[in-house]
Amino acid sequence: MKNITDLEIQAEKISEILKTIAHPKRLLILCRLSSWPQTVTALVKSCHISQSQLSQFLTKMREEWILTCEKSWLYVTYRISNPEILQLLTSLSSIYCP
Repeated sequence: MKNITDLEIQAEKISEILKTIAHPKRLLILCRLSSWPQTVTALVKSCHISQSQLSQFLTKMREEWILTCEKSWLYVTYRISNPEILQLLTSLSSIYCP
């Protein structure tokens, strides 16, 4: 069994991740990215969100190591970089989107 200090550290880490993804549009973005990587343009269209707001959300999630991006000529493609986030999304989907 883990000691209380280890549990406190983990609780803090998990709390920060949950705070980051706890916005409905951020969850929608992550749901879209859970299937395959997408460009900013595709995310703007599929999430019905302005490019500036999307940019803010993507930046925040990149800072928290939830997403990563690849630049290729004129396009930036985002993907979920944290496999734990994919597991979390799968669990949430099975509970709330059967």
